[in-house]
Amino acid sequence: MLTFLKERVRELLKGPVNLLNKIGFTPNIMTFLGLISATLSGILYAIHQPLYLAASFYIISGLFDILDGALAHRFNMATSFGEILDSVTDRYGDGIVLLGVMYSGLCNVWWGIGAILGSVFVSYARAKGESLGLKMSSVGIAERAERILIICIASYLEVFVKGAIYYSIILLTILTHFTVLQRVYHLWKNVSN
Repeated sequence: MLTFLKERVRELLKGPVNLLNKIGFTPNIMTFLGLISATLSGILYAIHQPLYLAASFYIISGLFDILDGALAHRFNMATSFGEILDSVTDRYGDGIVLLGVMYSGLCNVWWGIGAILGSVFVSYARAKGESLGLKMSSVGIAERAERILIICIASYLEVFVKGAIYYSIILLTILTHFTVLQRVYHLWKNVSN
């Protein structure tokens, strides 16, 4: 859903991306920094310590995810391996964050498992569609950016509204599985038997 902003964000990040390239950062380094940030976020969620900090690290992991793609495209460093690495580390990062939320008791285990499965299958449906030559970005309402925002906004609200994270995981579970259905429908409409 927020994919339409990708080109605008890349344009805004030209300066920082140029600097990162001059310093010697590569897209794969940015990908690993994103995974480290998501892991720190998951740990902070797990120990139930400052939720605003856990959310901030998760947002930073999303920023690294944007920067790795921006670096790859701007400086012609995109590789097939880099795409796979990015996708796999994103899944691990999202899973670690959701496991941290579950471990802390901030959500019911079953809703947490539902959110993890939904997140994985949203990405799988996209990858499968793209392997068949279909454009899949912007198909569905709960892509990675939206999922990160839902959890982070709820984490910031948790201070004022107890249970905000719990309900955000329920919402995330519903939206991710709905997105999977949207993508499967898109595939069904556009793939000839």
